[in-house]
Amino acid sequence: METLTFTETRKTKVASTWTTSYIVTREPASPSKYRMERARWFDYVGDHITASNKVKVTRVTSYPSGHQDRDEETYFEVITPTGKGKVTDFQGGSELEAFIPNTGKALITGCWKKYGKYRGHSVGYMRANRLNVDSKAKVEHTCPAKIYAIASGKGWG
Repeated sequence: METLTFTETRKTKVASTWTTSYIVTREPASPSKYRMERARWFDYVGDHITASNKVKVTRVTSYPSGHQDRDEETYFEVITPTGKGKVTDFQGGSELEAFIPNTGKALITGCWKKYGKYRGHSVGYMRANRLNVDSKAKVEHTCPAKIYAIASGKGWG
């Protein structure tokens, strides 16, 4: 089991500042559930998986008033020779929604903006990997087909 902890500080235009601590724990997991369900992403990427992890992200936000918010999320992460990605489970199946290649921009799909910030199932996973979803230089919002191609080692474009 591997644990990583890091802290971010944010400041608004007014004088308030808050800190967010991320505690990321990875432990080995098996993709056998996805192999049995034969999800679309597994058809493309399943043969290229070298390892998989259960990733638990605990986010603790401390506000100037002394109030703290605590939030926990659990993800299934697959590792291929070209990078690592996050699988999102839905009611009818699962999708590979975020992928961080070894070289180039991180890829994400299924996000939307609300109140000026990105929302979606994979935003927390990107934050846990120290990536800002708002950064166009480091993160590309794309379609699942591009994620599958890059995750399986094929070129795109």
